[in-house]
Amino acid sequence: MNPTILRLLKEAASGYASTQDLEQLTRLLVLKGYYTPPPIEINNKKIKEILKKTEKITPQERDLILRDPGQAFMLALKEKKPSEDTRISASKDPQYAFRYASEIDKVASVETRNGACQDFLNAMRYAKWEGARSPLKEMLCKSAEGSFRYALEVQKTSCEETRNGASREPLYALQYAREVDRSPHPVTRTGACGDSKCAYFYALQIDKVPTDETRLAACRGARRGHFAFFYARFLDNAYHPVTWEATDLRDRYRAEIGQPTE
Repeated sequence: MNPTILRLLKEAASGYASTQDLEQLTRLLVLKGYYTPPPIEINNKKIKEILKKTEKITPQERDLILRDPGQAFMLALKEKKPSEDTRISASKDPQYAFRYASEIDKVASVETRNGACQDFLNAMRYAKWEGARSPLKEMLCKSAEGSFRYALEVQKTSCEETRNGASREPLYALQYAREVDRSPHPVTRTGACGDSKCAYFYALQIDKVPTDETRLAACRGARRGHFAFFYARFLDNAYHPVTWEATDLRDRYRAEIGQPTE
Protein backbone atom coordinates (compact mmCIF):
# COMPACT_ATOMS: atom_id res chain seq x y z
CA MET A 1 0.00 0.00 0.00
CA ASN A 2 1.03 3.60 -0.61
CA PRO A 3 3.21 4.81 2.33
CA THR A 4 1.32 8.10 2.67
CA ILE A 5 -1.98 6.22 2.96
CA LEU A 6 -0.48 3.95 5.62
CA ARG A 7 0.76 6.92 7.63
CA LEU A 8 -2.60 8.71 7.47
CA LEU A 9 -4.48 5.54 8.41
CA LYS A 10 -2.30 5.15 11.50
CA GLU A 11 -2.86 8.80 12.47
CA ALA A 12 -6.61 8.43 11.94
CA ALA A 13 -6.74 5.24 14.02
CA SER A 14 -4.82 6.90 16.87
CA GLY A 15 -7.06 9.99 16.78
CA TYR A 16 -4.27 12.40 15.83
CA ALA A 17 -5.38 13.06 12.23
CA SER A 18 -6.54 16.59 11.45
CA THR A 19 -9.57 17.38 9.27
CA GLN A 20 -7.16 18.18 6.44
CA ASP A 21 -5.42 14.81 6.92
CA LEU A 22 -8.74 12.98 6.79
CA GLU A 23 -9.68 14.81 3.58
CA GLN A 24 -6.34 13.84 2.05
CA LEU A 25 -6.75 10.23 3.19
CA THR A 26 -10.20 9.99 1.62
CA ARG A 27 -8.91 11.54 -1.59
CA LEU A 28 -6.00 9.08 -1.84
CA LEU A 29 -8.20 6.08 -1.05
CA VAL A 30 -10.51 7.12 -3.90
CA LEU A 31 -7.62 7.64 -6.33
CA LYS A 32 -6.10 4.25 -5.51
CA GLY A 33 -9.46 2.53 -5.93
CA TYR A 34 -9.97 1.47 -2.30
CA TYR A 35 -13.18 3.48 -2.11
CA THR A 36 -15.65 4.43 -4.85
CA PRO A 37 -17.61 7.63 -4.26
CA PRO A 38 -21.07 8.21 -5.77
CA PRO A 39 -20.75 9.00 -9.52
CA ILE A 40 -20.89 12.63 -10.59
CA GLU A 41 -20.95 14.22 -14.01
CA ILE A 42 -17.55 15.68 -14.93
CA ASN A 43 -17.76 19.05 -16.63
CA ASN A 44 -14.45 19.58 -18.45
CA LYS A 45 -15.28 23.21 -19.17
CA LYS A 46 -15.82 23.84 -15.48
CA ILE A 47 -12.55 22.09 -14.61
CA LYS A 48 -10.62 24.29 -17.05
CA GLU A 49 -12.20 27.37 -15.47
CA ILE A 50 -11.13 26.15 -12.01
CA LEU A 51 -7.56 25.65 -13.19
CA LYS A 52 -7.47 29.23 -14.44
CA LYS A 53 -8.44 30.61 -11.02
CA THR A 54 -5.86 32.75 -9.27
CA GLU A 55 -7.35 32.16 -5.82
CA LYS A 56 -6.87 28.92 -3.88
CA ILE A 57 -8.73 25.86 -5.14
CA THR A 58 -11.22 24.39 -2.67
CA PRO A 59 -11.03 20.70 -1.59
CA GLN A 60 -14.25 20.00 -3.52
CA GLU A 61 -12.80 21.55 -6.68
CA ARG A 62 -9.59 19.59 -6.21
CA ASP A 63 -11.51 16.32 -5.97
CA LEU A 64 -13.29 17.16 -9.22
CA ILE A 65 -10.01 17.88 -11.03
CA LEU A 66 -8.37 14.68 -9.77
CA ARG A 67 -10.95 12.53 -11.54
CA ASP A 68 -9.13 13.16 -14.82
CA PRO A 69 -5.40 12.25 -15.23
CA GLY A 70 -4.72 15.04 -17.71
CA GLN A 71 -6.32 17.69 -15.53
CA ALA A 72 -4.48 16.35 -12.48
CA PHE A 73 -1.22 16.80 -14.38
CA MET A 74 -2.25 20.37 -15.30
CA LEU A 75 -3.02 21.06 -11.63
CA ALA A 76 0.50 19.92 -10.67
CA LEU A 77 1.91 22.27 -13.33
CA LYS A 78 -0.22 25.10 -11.94
CA GLU A 79 0.97 24.39 -8.38
CA LYS A 80 4.58 24.08 -9.63
CA LYS A 81 5.23 21.16 -7.29
CA PRO A 82 4.41 17.46 -6.97
CA SER A 83 1.84 16.07 -4.56
CA GLU A 84 0.70 12.57 -3.76
CA ASP A 85 -2.83 13.02 -5.08
CA THR A 86 -1.91 14.62 -8.42
CA ARG A 87 0.80 11.98 -8.97
CA ILE A 88 -1.60 9.08 -8.34
CA SER A 89 -4.26 10.55 -10.59
CA ALA A 90 -1.89 11.46 -13.44
CA SER A 91 -0.35 7.97 -13.30
CA LYS A 92 -3.63 6.39 -14.35
CA ASP A 93 -2.78 7.47 -17.91
CA PRO A 94 0.61 6.26 -19.30
CA GLN A 95 1.31 9.50 -21.16
CA TYR A 96 0.72 11.69 -18.10
CA ALA A 97 2.54 9.22 -15.84
CA PHE A 98 5.69 9.73 -17.92
CA ARG A 99 5.18 13.50 -18.16
CA TYR A 100 4.59 13.76 -14.41
CA ALA A 101 7.87 11.96 -13.70
CA SER A 102 9.92 13.96 -16.20
CA GLU A 103 8.31 17.40 -15.79
CA ILE A 104 6.96 17.53 -12.23
CA ASP A 105 8.82 15.06 -10.01
CA LYS A 106 11.94 15.17 -12.20
CA VAL A 107 12.85 11.84 -10.63
CA ALA A 108 11.56 8.30 -11.15
CA SER A 109 9.06 6.72 -8.75
CA VAL A 110 7.19 3.43 -8.49
CA GLU A 111 3.84 5.19 -9.03
CA THR A 112 4.75 6.95 -12.29
CA ARG A 113 6.82 4.01 -13.57
CA ASN A 114 3.91 1.61 -13.11
CA GLY A 115 1.61 4.11 -14.77
CA ALA A 116 3.87 4.50 -17.80
CA CYS A 117 4.03 0.69 -18.15
CA GLN A 118 0.40 0.59 -19.24
CA ASP A 119 1.55 0.87 -22.85
CA PHE A 120 4.76 0.02 -24.71
CA LEU A 121 5.44 3.49 -26.14
CA ASN A 122 5.46 5.27 -22.78
CA ALA A 123 7.30 2.43 -21.06
CA MET A 124 10.09 2.91 -23.63
CA ARG A 125 10.03 6.69 -23.16
CA TYR A 126 10.27 6.24 -19.39
CA ALA A 127 13.14 3.74 -19.68
CA LYS A 128 15.10 6.03 -22.03
CA TRP A 129 14.56 8.97 -19.66
CA GLU A 130 15.42 6.95 -16.54
CA GLY A 131 18.54 5.36 -18.06
CA ALA A 132 20.05 1.91 -18.47
CA ARG A 133 19.55 0.96 -14.82
CA SER A 134 15.79 1.26 -15.23
CA PRO A 135 13.73 -1.46 -13.51
CA LEU A 136 11.65 -1.46 -16.70
CA LYS A 137 14.22 -3.69 -18.42
CA GLU A 138 12.61 -6.89 -17.17
CA MET A 139 9.16 -5.80 -18.33
CA LEU A 140 10.31 -4.63 -21.77
CA CYS A 141 12.35 -7.80 -22.35
CA LYS A 142 9.20 -9.90 -22.23
CA SER A 143 8.73 -9.10 -25.93
CA ALA A 144 11.16 -9.45 -28.83
CA GLU A 145 10.64 -5.83 -29.93
CA GLY A 146 11.10 -4.54 -26.38
CA SER A 147 14.32 -6.51 -25.95
CA PHE A 148 15.74 -5.18 -29.21
CA ARG A 149 14.75 -1.57 -28.59
CA TYR A 150 15.94 -1.61 -24.97
CA ALA A 151 19.38 -2.83 -26.08
CA LEU A 152 19.56 -0.35 -28.96
CA GLU A 153 17.99 2.79 -27.44
CA VAL A 154 18.46 2.49 -23.67
CA GLN A 155 21.31 0.14 -22.84
CA LYS A 156 23.17 0.95 -26.08
CA THR A 157 25.08 -2.33 -25.90
CA SER A 158 24.36 -6.03 -26.16
CA CYS A 159 23.82 -8.51 -23.34
CA GLU A 160 22.60 -12.08 -23.06
CA GLU A 161 19.16 -11.14 -21.70
CA THR A 162 18.24 -8.73 -24.49
CA ARG A 163 19.80 -10.93 -27.19
CA ASN A 164 17.80 -13.96 -26.06
CA GLY A 165 14.65 -11.87 -25.83
CA ALA A 166 15.03 -10.33 -29.29
CA SER A 167 15.81 -13.71 -30.84
CA ARG A 168 12.34 -15.03 -30.01
CA GLU A 169 11.22 -13.47 -33.32
CA PRO A 170 13.21 -13.79 -36.60
CA LEU A 171 12.96 -10.13 -37.60
CA TYR A 172 14.26 -8.80 -34.27
CA ALA A 173 16.96 -11.48 -34.15
CA LEU A 174 18.20 -10.16 -37.51
CA GLN A 175 17.93 -6.53 -36.41
CA TYR A 176 19.75 -7.28 -33.14
CA ALA A 177 22.64 -8.87 -35.00
CA ARG A 178 22.76 -6.00 -37.48
CA GLU A 179 22.29 -3.01 -35.15
CA VAL A 180 23.31 -4.11 -31.64
CA ASP A 181 25.88 -6.93 -31.88
CA ARG A 182 26.96 -5.82 -35.36
CA SER A 183 28.36 -9.31 -35.77
CA PRO A 184 27.16 -12.91 -36.01
CA HIS A 185 26.11 -14.83 -32.91
CA PRO A 186 24.70 -18.38 -32.66
CA VAL A 187 21.61 -17.16 -30.75
CA THR A 188 20.61 -14.49 -33.29
CA ARG A 189 21.43 -16.78 -36.22
CA THR A 190 19.13 -19.49 -34.88
CA GLY A 191 16.45 -16.88 -34.16
CA ALA A 192 16.65 -15.41 -37.68
CA CYS A 193 16.40 -18.90 -39.16
CA GLY A 194 12.78 -19.11 -38.09
CA ASP A 195 11.89 -17.29 -41.33
CA SER A 196 13.27 -17.89 -44.84
CA LYS A 197 13.67 -14.18 -45.65
CA CYS A 198 15.42 -13.37 -42.36
CA ALA A 199 17.68 -16.42 -42.74
CA TYR A 200 18.72 -15.28 -46.22
CA PHE A 201 19.47 -11.72 -45.12
CA TYR A 202 21.31 -12.97 -42.03
CA ALA A 203 23.61 -14.98 -44.27
CA LEU A 204 23.98 -12.11 -46.74
CA GLN A 205 24.43 -9.17 -44.32
CA ILE A 206 25.68 -10.67 -41.03
CA ASP A 207 27.56 -13.92 -41.73
CA LYS A 208 28.46 -12.77 -45.25
CA VAL A 209 29.15 -16.43 -46.07
CA PRO A 210 26.86 -19.43 -46.64
CA THR A 211 26.25 -21.90 -43.80
CA ASP A 212 24.21 -25.09 -43.64
CA GLU A 213 21.89 -23.58 -41.00
CA THR A 214 20.95 -20.44 -42.96
CA ARG A 215 20.76 -22.34 -46.27
CA LEU A 216 18.30 -24.87 -44.89
CA ALA A 217 16.24 -22.10 -43.27
CA ALA A 218 16.14 -20.02 -46.47
CA CYS A 219 14.81 -23.09 -48.27
CA ARG A 220 11.88 -23.59 -45.87
CA GLY A 221 8.54 -21.87 -45.54
CA ALA A 222 6.01 -20.30 -47.90
CA ARG A 223 8.59 -18.06 -49.62
CA ARG A 224 11.31 -20.69 -49.96
CA GLY A 225 11.14 -20.77 -53.78
CA HIS A 226 12.56 -17.30 -54.29
CA PHE A 227 14.96 -17.21 -51.34
CA ALA A 228 16.39 -20.60 -52.27
CA PHE A 229 17.30 -19.13 -55.66
CA PHE A 230 18.68 -15.92 -54.13
CA TYR A 231 20.78 -17.97 -51.71
CA ALA A 232 22.26 -20.04 -54.53
CA ARG A 233 22.84 -16.97 -56.71
CA PHE A 234 24.28 -14.47 -54.22
CA LEU A 235 25.78 -16.63 -51.45
CA ASP A 236 26.72 -20.07 -52.74
CA ASN A 237 27.17 -18.70 -56.27
CA ALA A 238 26.95 -22.31 -57.30
CA TYR A 239 24.58 -25.22 -57.62
CA HIS A 240 23.56 -26.91 -54.35
CA PRO A 241 21.05 -29.74 -54.07
CA VAL A 242 19.20 -28.07 -51.16
CA THR A 243 18.55 -24.82 -53.04
CA TRP A 244 17.79 -26.65 -56.29
CA GLU A 245 15.10 -28.79 -54.65
CA ALA A 246 13.49 -25.81 -52.92
CA THR A 247 13.41 -23.19 -55.71
CA ASP A 248 10.51 -22.65 -58.07
CA LEU A 249 12.69 -20.52 -60.37
CA ARG A 250 14.28 -23.46 -62.17
CA ASP A 251 14.72 -21.68 -65.53
CA ARG A 252 16.62 -18.77 -63.94
CA TYR A 253 18.57 -21.22 -61.78
CA ARG A 254 19.72 -23.15 -64.88
CA ALA A 255 20.59 -19.99 -66.79
CA GLU A 256 22.41 -18.06 -64.02
CA ILE A 257 23.80 -20.79 -61.76
CA GLY A 258 23.74 -24.12 -63.50
CA GLN A 259 21.92 -27.38 -62.99
CA PRO A 260 22.64 -30.83 -61.63
CA THR A 261 24.59 -33.15 -63.86
CA GLU A 262 23.00 -36.41 -64.78
